[in-house]
Amino acid sequence: MSKKILVISTSMRDNSNTDILADEFIKGALLHGRIIFAPKYP
Repeated sequence: MSKKILVISTSMRDNSNTDILADEFIKGALLHGRIIFAPKYP
C-alpha cells in the first residue's frame, strides 16, 4: 500500500527557504514511490 502525503507550503515569498525545503521533501518522497498532493498557495 502506497503512502499518500499532503504538502502545504504557504510562504508569501517565491523561492523562500520554506518553498525550497518543501520542494526537496517532495522530490525525496517521489523517489521513494510516495503519492504527493502539493497545491501551491500564494
